[in-house]
Amino acid sequence: MSLLEIIALPPEAVPPAYRPGHYSCHEGRSRYNTYLAQRVASLARGPVLDVGCGVGHFLSALSRLGVPATGFDISEDAVEEASQVPAANVLEHDANQPWPFTDKTFTAVTFFDVIEHLENYDRALQEANRVLTDDGWLFVVTVNRISILHLVLGSRWGALKDPEHVVYFDRRSLRSALERNGFRLLESRTFFNFSVAGESAEFLRPFRHPGLVIMSPEFGDSIHAIAQRRK
Repeated sequence: MSLLEIIALPPEAVPPAYRPGHYSCHEGRSRYNTYLAQRVASLARGPVLDVGCGVGHFLSALSRLGVPATGFDISEDAVEEASQVPAANVLEHDANQPWPFTDKTFTAVTFFDVIEHLENYDRALQEANRVLTDDGWLFVVTVNRISILHLVLGSRWGALKDPEHVVYFDRRSLRSALERNGFRLLESRTFFNFSVAGESAEFLRPFRHPGLVIMSPEFGDSIHAIAQRRK
């Protein structure tokens, strides 16, 4: 693996309307969701479950690709908005609790910027394993506790500003969590997402570039992991 890999995100045919706040939406965020959806769709050959779906930005990206998708979120308001996504099934539920789906329902489960919010992440990963088909795919994105930005910025690191973050992983601890809950890790990399720079730390806003993600082996600001359910 090279030290750095620059990824140009796919352009959007119609840039989204700007939306600030917790469920932010702007060109960079939209292009990033499209990139994630394309990665998921390239491997999953059936219905996808998005855990912590928020207001449905990622569900919308899947919908545009024709991928059947279900999402759930703990926020009633977010679920109400996400329910407007065409062809998506959305419900209100707490990921820390047993999930309301039968075994082997989905070909992929996604935890995008969600697992760091879960006090009982082991149970959530066990539930993901249960609802996945044989050889089903698990996709995780989470903040990287040994990010170079964390080391440099200390308490000003953006991920520390979210009071709902209850656990922080590095690549090693995330691998351990996945493996003890029945998954085989296939890919684990870290990255800097310039598409959303400045969302949690305003002074980084000048570095935002809507179409740019830079992959790094270890010290990027977030971790991107792909795993498969062990039979």
